[in-house]
Amino acid sequence: MQTYSNVASALEGKPAEQPMSVLVADDDPQEHLLITMAAQLYEEPLTIGFVPDGSDLLRHLARVHQVNALPDIIVLDLRMPGFDGWRTLGELESHEIFSRIPVVVFTSSARLEDEAAAYEFGAVGFQTKPSTFEGMERFLTKLTNYVAKGNGFQPQSNMDAILSFVNADLDSDVEDELLVEAIDLNRESD
Repeated sequence: MQTYSNVASALEGKPAEQPMSVLVADDDPQEHLLITMAAQLYEEPLTIGFVPDGSDLLRHLARVHQVNALPDIIVLDLRMPGFDGWRTLGELESHEIFSRIPVVVFTSSARLEDEAAAYEFGAVGFQTKPSTFEGMERFLTKLTNYVAKGNGFQPQSNMDAILSFVNADLDSDVEDELLVEAIDLNRESD
């Protein structure tokens, strides 16, 4: 996972605080660059992690063993190789802990059907990828405002124990599903 953090520059002369954490699942390095550039202009402490697809997102979350180490919000592309956004949304919604992390769908699609389906799958927001840098800045501001208003993931004291227990199984399940898909693809190509 690649990460970007503006914490050092954002905290100059300010008391230390926990930076807002955003996890982005998108296979387009151009989007990573635009988000990182927009984040450099953001004044509040912010850490952004990037993963290339849904399976890496789920594996990353499965390796977290403390609720306060989970992202405050997830930004999820719909069209990615491997686990696409739809499948990933379904997996997140079926998980006892991960279903509480707000997810914003971030996609090139402007189809109303996709937006409606994203909300049905549990997304808290739907954003067509902006075509300008200013649009990316507005998106990042909207995203961080959502979390800052307390609408983000709120940890509960007993959740760390549950998280440790269920994540070991999830990581193994994702690996098993990827292996089965690879075998099926090899059979289809023969």
